[in-house]
Amino acid sequence: MVIIDEADRMLDMGFFPDIQAIVAGLPQDRQSLLFSATLPPRIQELARSFQRDAAIIRLNSSEPSSPQIEQEIVTVSHGSQKLGILKT
Repeated sequence: MVIIDEADRMLDMGFFPDIQAIVAGLPQDRQSLLFSATLPPRIQELARSFQRDAAIIRLNSSEPSSPQIEQEIVTVSHGSQKLGILKT
């Protein structure tokens, strides 16, 4: 599985060749997820370069999040605590 978050920002910062190099080294049979606040042509090009039959899900930012989604902020003092929290 490969997950690329903030893809639009990564492209703005010039990471397009780096993303392509990383993806080229991954197995062809994988799940690929790409998240972006915007969907300009460069993001679409990136998505086409490593995703097959991609589904595009657009959210209306003027609508509030679903009340069924719980969000929580957890602060940890040591990086080693992160794994334990993610497992709970």
